[in-house]
Amino acid sequence: MRCLLRSMDSDNRSTHSELDDDLLEHIEEDFMRLADRLDAEADQGDADVLAELDAHVQDLDELVNSAPSINMPLAQVINIADRRMGSRR
Repeated sequence: MRCLLRSMDSDNRSTHSELDDDLLEHIEEDFMRLADRLDAEADQGDADVLAELDAHVQDLDELVNSAPSINMPLAQVINIADRRMGSRR
């Protein structure tokens, strides 16, 4: 009788071990899929942020380069700045 119980216990351990291994394998696969999904979302988020940043840089570039002082000689720009600073003092 004891031999039969030991045999059954051994079979149960083997079955539990196989089930545990299967469960661990599924969990690992799920984690890998989740990690891949998170990486893809992070990459998309980075691309979105970079695109928005690029748009702001373009807007700033257009603002700076469209200023009328861009075509003026440097001395004229300095004179205008001096006059404006003088009126603020």
